[in-house]
Amino acid sequence: MVLVLMILLFIFGEHTLTKIVPPAVAIIAATLALLVVHAAKVEPIGNVIKDIDWPVRVIPVFVAMMFSATLGGNATLIGASANVVSTSICASHGKPVSFVTFMRYGVPVTLCQLGMAALYVLGLFYFTGR
Repeated sequence: MVLVLMILLFIFGEHTLTKIVPPAVAIIAATLALLVVHAAKVEPIGNVIKDIDWPVRVIPVFVAMMFSATLGGNATLIGASANVVSTSICASHGKPVSFVTFMRYGVPVTLCQLGMAALYVLGLFYFTGR
C-alpha cells in the first residue's frame, strides 16, 4: 500500500494542490521505509554477529568486506548507480562529465578512503586480539 502511494506521488506529485517534487517523495519514502523496518524490529548487524558467537579474529574480516563494498563505487563512473545518475544530471544541464574526468577525482578519493579503511581494520585487528 505504501509503495503504491509513493509511486503515485512520484508520478502525479507535481500536479497536486501542494506541489510534491520527486526528491521530496524520495525523502518521504525513505522515512516510511525506516518506520516499517523499525516496526518490524529488524535486528541490527551488531546483535546478529554477537548472537552467532563468531571468533574475535573474524570480525575485522567482516568490517573489511563492508568497506570494500562501499569503496568499489567511488573510483569509477560505472561503479555505482548514483554516479551514473549524477553524471547524467550534469549532462542534461550542459556540463557533461567523462569517464576519465570522473576517475581523475574518484581515484585519489578512493585511495585516501582505502588507506583510512586499512588503518581502521588493522587497528580493529590489534585491539580485538590476535
